[in-house]
Amino acid sequence: MLNISAFLGTLPVMLYGLLGIFIVIGFIILCVKLLTIAFPVKKGK
Repeated sequence: MLNISAFLGTLPVMLYGLLGIFIVIGFIILCVKLLTIAFPVKKGK
């Protein structure tokens, strides 16, 4: 059987973990975009 009160007690912890993952992914995307602006790819030779 599933303990509903224990499940509801862990929901905030799971929410913080999920938010942390999204914040880290957003930070990595921002860093990559800033690096492509700072060091543009040279096309051709």
